[in-house]
Amino acid sequence: MKAADFKAARDIIKRYDASDSPREWSELNLEFHLTLYRPCGRAKLLRMIEDLVRGIGIHLRALQSYKVGRKAPQEEHRLILKACQDKDVALAVRLLERHIEQTQTVLRAE
Repeated sequence: MKAADFKAARDIIKRYDASDSPREWSELNLEFHLTLYRPCGRAKLLRMIEDLVRGIGIHLRALQSYKVGRKAPQEEHRLILKACQDKDVALAVRLLERHIEQTQTVLRAE
């Protein structure tokens, strides 16, 4: 990852913080994650991830964003980004896994 990738991720976090729309949170969440994933250079994998997420549908993703909220995911995003900036791959992976598991836990509770 390069400085431009980190700046792009920070800019997304700022836009996410400023938004009051769960629908927009959903789009910004996907944009944030794809920004972190793009430097891998694996176009087919990136398309698969985006297609899977977009295949869920914006209304369901917005509902997910509403249920999960913004505060906890944003803090998790910041920690993941810091681990990436620190080049701590093992920590970034652990944080990403926990981030995904947290969302799953909230959704299963319903």
